[in-house]
Amino acid sequence: MNPLNLASRKRILSSAEQLALQRQRLQERRESLVRARKAKRELRVQNKRFLTQLSNPRVFDEYVNKIGAEFYRFFLKKKVRMPYFESVPKGKFPELSSTRAIAGIFGQLAKETGFIPLKNFPRTMPALLREQGIKSVLEIGPSGRGVIDLLIDSGIASAARLQLSAIDTHFGEKRLIQLRRYRVQAVHGNAMNISKEFNGKKFDLIIAVGVLGVGGQNGQSFKENAISYSLNSHRIAKSAVNSLTPNKNALFCATPILGLTTLRQKAVNRFAHIAQWSELTADNYEYARNTVFENMPRLPTPGLLGLPSEYHEARYRQDEWQEKNKRYYNYGKNLIKGAPSLVILKRK
Repeated sequence: MNPLNLASRKRILSSAEQLALQRQRLQERRESLVRARKAKRELRVQNKRFLTQLSNPRVFDEYVNKIGAEFYRFFLKKKVRMPYFESVPKGKFPELSSTRAIAGIFGQLAKETGFIPLKNFPRTMPALLREQGIKSVLEIGPSGRGVIDLLIDSGIASAARLQLSAIDTHFGEKRLIQLRRYRVQAVHGNAMNISKEFNGKKFDLIIAVGVLGVGGQNGQSFKENAISYSLNSHRIAKSAVNSLTPNKNALFCATPILGLTTLRQKAVNRFAHIAQWSELTADNYEYARNTVFENMPRLPTPGLLGLPSEYHEARYRQDEWQEKNKRYYNYGKNLIKGAPSLVILKRK
């Protein structure tokens, strides 16, 4: 055989093999693109279906609990020091209030965009905040560590390019210096008049953890009972809603530390649009009851009743207390029935 013909045949075979290989790679690429498009369509359908379900407060709560658990693990992994009430032994407080507030904000903003991430929540948070135009953030009441500390120390605040502010009636000098070192605009003032304290400045996001509840308003209540706490809570909530920017995604988020947030839905409806109102769970209902009626005489526990006379004597003392504090007791009892464990408010 002519050596020239042999060389030509080898070149032809080599070219054919290369062409076949290229065709195979092209086919694999096409199949990969088809699979990716299909997965994207399925995710879009799944998100759309889940978005519809999120209008149900119970589904939203489950989503928030999932997000909160991942944020908590994220903060621990990053070695971010938690606020004192989230670092105490389990059972001391009913829930992780700061991470629940962050999770509630994430869930609400995700619902606004129509894109509902199902995992990697901390990684998605900065992009979500930027996309929704959340730039200026105010936290009410972080005299100790608060939500803004979690956002700063985890890197979320810098990644989202947030402008942070804080207001509290109990800032110590050391805490003010620490916040200002973080470039947080910290104001020693009363949250019942945010506009005055910040010279009319508006915020895209306002957060209150434990402030609108029992024990969160020291120095603001002359009489410490459910009625005074509730009145103060409504004043603070109204001040916060009025201090939101015109941004359609701007919101005010509040969670309790001691059992419940002392807001009434009917009263809140007068000055704000309620985007989310999560009712108390069975786990913290009794805890909320104990914090609201902390001065009410207690009945002996079922296992320690002792003599029947002891039980009847305790029952008499409790009835006497309820009669003496009838207005306060009735108000508190009705408050607990509808009090939120998470509330998100927007401008009307």
